[in-house]
Amino acid sequence: YVEGKKIEGLVTVTNMKDYQSVAHLMHILKKMGVFRELEKEGAREGDAVYIAGTQFEYNPDTMILT
Repeated sequence: YVEGKKIEGLVTVTNMKDYQSVAHLMHILKKMGVFRELEKEGAREGDAVYIAGTQFEYNPDTMILT
C-alpha cells in the first residue's frame, strides 16, 4: 500500500479510463520517488500496489492499472 495525502489525491483526481491521464500520473509518481521507494521496500515486477483504493501492477518502468 502506498499512502500519503498528495499521492492519494493525485490518484483520486486522475481519470483512470484515459491512457494519457494514467501515463501522466505514473510520470509524476516516478518523479516524486514512489517507484524508488517501492523498490527499496522489495517490490518486484508483477506485484500488486494499492494507492487510494486503486490496484496497480508494479513494473520498474511504470505501473499498470488492474
